[in-house]
This record gives sequence, structure tokens and C-alpha cells, in this order.
Amino acid sequence: MSGRACAARLAGLGAASEDRLRIRLVYRGSQDRADATMPPALRGDARAERVVGVDAADMFALRDSLADVHAAVLVTPHDAARGFGDDARLSANMVRAAAGAGVRRIIHVGSWTVI
Repeated sequence: MSGRACAARLAGLGAASEDRLRIRLVYRGSQDRADATMPPALRGDARAERVVGVDAADMFALRDSLADVHAAVLVTPHDAARGFGDDARLSANMVRAAAGAGVRRIIHVGSWTVI
């Protein structure tokens, strides 16, 4: 839900910048899940690109999904099926992959789960 909120806010900012701002949304899940959770403001928007099936544990997939990106908003990849104990490692993977892909600005939206 945090990633969706960030993407929706970026879409609003992008409206004022005409076509300069392009948004790539990267999803861990399937195309169907991406379709279901895409922010309404970005549905049908030619500036929005979706990449699906990217696991935060896979550094190669992360780097590929961040290729040619100038700024990235990275959201802690909570995955209830995997458990919450791995959130810090997966978040660090996303930051390392962004840096390795040459992303110049990285914003990390992090959270911690207390059980």
C-alpha cells in the first residue's frame, strides 16, 4: 500500500511536468496483481511502465528493473509469506541494486514490523 501511495503522488507531480516524468512501477507479483493494485491515477497513463516478477532477493532482477532510472522511491518489500525477519536485508538489496544501476537519487520508504 505504501508503494501505491508513492506512485499516486508521483503521478500527481508528473502532471505538472508534462511528459518529462516517467514512472516505472516494479512489482514482486504477477501482471494480474500489478493490474489490480496500480494507482487509478496511472491507469492508462503512457508515462507509467510496469515491471512484474521482481523479487527483492534477486540482485540481478533488481538492477535490470532499475536500469536507466534517475531517481528511485524504494519501499520496504513486506512479504507475509516470506516472513518479516528479512525486511532489512531485502531493503538493503534494493538500495544496493539502485546504486549499482547508477540511480542518482534514492528515497527509501522504510518500515519495521513489530510482532
